Order: sequence, then structure tokens, then C-alpha cells
Amino acid sequence: MEKIDRKGIIGKSFIFLIITAFLMFLYESFKQLLFPHISIWASHIITIIIVSAFGSFLSYFYFLSTALKAMYAKEIDRRHQYQQIITAMNKNLEETVAERTESLQQMNEELSLAKRKAEEANRLKTVFLQNISHEICTPLNAIIGLSGIIENNYDNKDKLVSYSSIIKQNGTDLLGLITEILDASRLESGKMPVLTEIVCIDELMDELKVFATGLSERLKKEGVKFIVNNYNCPQNAIIATDKTKLKRIFTNLIHNAFKFTHSGVVEIGWAQTDDLTFSFYVSDTGIGIDDEQLPLIFERFIQIDDTLTRKYSGSGLGLSIVKGFIDLLNGTITVKSIKDEGSIFTFTIPDKIYETDASILVGKIDMGRYSN
Repeated sequence: MEKIDRKGIIGKSFIFLIITAFLMFLYESFKQLLFPHISIWASHIITIIIVSAFGSFLSYFYFLSTALKAMYAKEIDRRHQYQQIITAMNKNLEETVAERTESLQQMNEELSLAKRKAEEANRLKTVFLQNISHEICTPLNAIIGLSGIIENNYDNKDKLVSYSSIIKQNGTDLLGLITEILDASRLESGKMPVLTEIVCIDELMDELKVFATGLSERLKKEGVKFIVNNYNCPQNAIIATDKTKLKRIFTNLIHNAFKFTHSGVVEIGWAQTDDLTFSFYVSDTGIGIDDEQLPLIFERFIQIDDTLTRKYSGSGLGLSIVKGFIDLLNGTITVKSIKDEGSIFTFTIPDKIYETDASILVGKIDMGRYSN
């Protein structure tokens, strides 16, 4: 809307004053022409007569001028109010447009982020399928190839034992890979059950020693020493949790530790931080992990080297399954690593003793230690 010129309108209200002055000028000129020698008293009388004659007209003209002046002032105020309303509406409109623009920008950023994540997930799945194809084909080729060789070596017991052992190991590796894929699928769908039982930690550590010894021989890690450190914990300590998942957590971490350690030590240990929480760890003196890679190592399909020519084999599901199992057991896990020096994975598992069915505790645990 066009701005109102207040000074211009007010100036128009004084037209009457200008006209009045002009009329007075004409009156004085007319009086001097007609009555050049008239006396002052006669001049006053003539003025009174003229004013009386034209008084009504002047009064009306003055009233009209005053009314116009008031009307102009009212119009100015009205337009000023409209101007304020329009200004406020414009401001609100600008604010609304700014908010919507910001909202659209945020939505665009979120869509862009979602697109990048989807593209990265698609890339990782493609890499995973490539890797998993290799991981599946390798043991299958060994099984198929050695099965054919066995046919020609029935009379050689030593070769039969050796080939059978290789077939068995490759079959075990293939089964482990399939198990990892199924576990990852169950974790993603939220249909992984938790079966709580009483677990003797010393017995679990003994089982892990056997596993680590066999793994070290299979991976030919003679230069890597395996240590179990109990930190002076009490003997025959027990924890109520899912043993299968707790053992899988340890075996996955131990397998990674041996795989990435060429010399030095792989160590596991535990401590009871309080009556209801146990802390476990797996450390190694291996190649370590870059700082920028640490936040990603528990993601599915993530591998430090995901190229087809990578040095270390694996599906990329091991650590994501570890994290998934620990979450299922209501625990936590942290990792610290120094490049070329080693890594340590520390995780806590709560003791579910108070949530365990009393029928499975009979003969397995002295409840007196939990009576305080």
C-alpha cells in the first residue's frame, strides 16, 4: 500500500486560511478603490456590514474546513492503523516463510542423510555378499575337493585321517558362518531368545582355554601366548545368565584377537565389580584399530579392510553379534585400542540370580552369599 503523506494532507486543511487571506486582500483593495477618502469609522462600519452579510458563508466555510480537517486526520489514523496491520501481517508472513524454509531445509538435510545412509547400507550389503560368497566357497571347495581325493586313498589311513580332519574343520567353519548369519538375522528381527542358567565362571574359563588352544593351532599362532587372569577372584564363582551367548561373546572376541595378533599375548580375565555385576575383558597385542574406525566396529557388515584382496578373512558380523548379545544380556561393552600396539574389549554382564527360577538353583548355588 502507498504510504500516507501526513504533511501533505494537513497542508490541504489550511486551504481555507489561504482563501480567507485572499478574500481579505480583495476586500481591502475593493474598499480602497470605491472609498479612497472614507474615514476610519466609516471603514469599520462598512467592514461590519460586509462581515455581517457574508458571515454565514464564512462560518459555513470555516465549519466545512474544520470538518474536512477532522476527516483528513481520521483518514490518516485509519490508514496508519491499516499500515500497522499490514506491517504486522507481513512480519508474520515473513516469519512463517522463514520457519517453513528452515523446516524444508532440515527435511532436505534429513532426506540427504537418509539417502547417504541407504547408499552406504546398500554398499555394505554388496560388500558383505561378496565377502560371504568367498567365505562360503572356500570351505565348500575344500570339502568337495578333498572328498574327491579320498575316493582314491582308501588304503592310506594317514591320508584319510588328514583329509577327514580338514573336511571336518572346513565343515565346522561353514557351520559357524551360517550360524553367524542366522544370529544376525534373529538379532535384527528381535527374535533372539535369552535362556538364563547358572554358569560357573571357572568352568567357562576352562572351556575357553580349550577353544583358544585349538584356535591357536589352527591359525598357526605359535608365537601368541594365551593367558587367563582371574584377578584373585573367588573359586567356583557363578553368574546367572545365558551361557551360550556369554561363551559366544568370548569366542568371537578371542577369535578376533588371535586373527589380528601375530606375536605377543591374548589375555582374558574377569572380576566381580559388585554382588550383581561381573566385568570381563579380552585384550591382545595385535595390530590395533584406528581411532576413526572405533565407533564403527560394532556395526553390521563393517570390516577395517572390506576389499576383495583383504589380508584378513571374515564375514564382518562377529563384533556386531557380540554387541547384540551383550545388549540382550543388559550389559555394556567398551573398547580401547592403540594402532600397532593392541586392543582391549571390556564388557559387563549383570547377574540375574534374583530373576532366576529357584528350581534350577537347587544343588548348584549357596544362596547364603546373596542373603545380605
